[in-house]
Amino acid sequence: MFKISDELKSFAGNMFTWSILGIMFMDFPIGLLFGSGATVAGMAKYVERYRDLLVRGLGFAIMSLAVFLFHSDSWFRLFVGSFLAWVAFIYLVAYILQVRYKNDFLEKNFIGIAAVGALSAFILSYPSVRSSLMFVFYLLTSLAVLYLVYLVSSYVSSKRTDIGDMALLPLPDLEPRKDAYSRDLERAIRAFVERGDSAPLLVFIIRNSPRRLYDPHLEEIIRPIANYREAPVSPLAPPWVIEKKALEEKKRRVLLVEELVRRLNAHGGI
Repeated sequence: MFKISDELKSFAGNMFTWSILGIMFMDFPIGLLFGSGATVAGMAKYVERYRDLLVRGLGFAIMSLAVFLFHSDSWFRLFVGSFLAWVAFIYLVAYILQVRYKNDFLEKNFIGIAAVGALSAFILSYPSVRSSLMFVFYLLTSLAVLYLVYLVSSYVSSKRTDIGDMALLPLPDLEPRKDAYSRDLERAIRAFVERGDSAPLLVFIIRNSPRRLYDPHLEEIIRPIANYREAPVSPLAPPWVIEKKALEEKKRRVLLVEELVRRLNAHGGI
């Protein structure tokens, strides 16, 4: 029986939704063009790392082109088209910086840089520069107040919460339970790979390391696990970047565990 892939379902759903939205505000062919651009941008999650930046940039460029092709004297059209073009430009430059210089500054701070472009596009496209500047001032002031309220409420909440009473939920087993040794090993590996918690794995390795293994050798074997720290993610990073960074960190932890097992096996295993 024919089974529709997740990619095809996502493509069809995005194309339908965004095309309808485009047609509601623009002509039929231009609305379809706008929907196709949004669909291309949405399909970037199925593209390999870093090339997804080019795909997202292409999608936003198509959306920007559709908005500029729509004949309207509204300032809002200029604002939306300029903002979409700015987003496409950010993705293009982010790809170049990542591929040529291994620099992910633009990608990690995408939301903040996109916000600067949105405010600039609004100021330049709005009929009255004075009114637009006043609006931006009030907007930034309101956001600053909301952020301060959030910081204060978070601080008060953290002080009132008893962290000692919190416990992690047990993780389900990937395989049927065997002996106690295997269960402890699996629990320790899962804690490190899934959550980045290295303590259970280090305790297990130290407790079960071969007696003939000298301490300096054991220290060198477990050092990569003990020194592991997650790469920081900017609070201005978009959700899809945070998700991909988390996946990259998980793969990095898997490689560390594989290297740990390889080095222990070279000394007779545990």
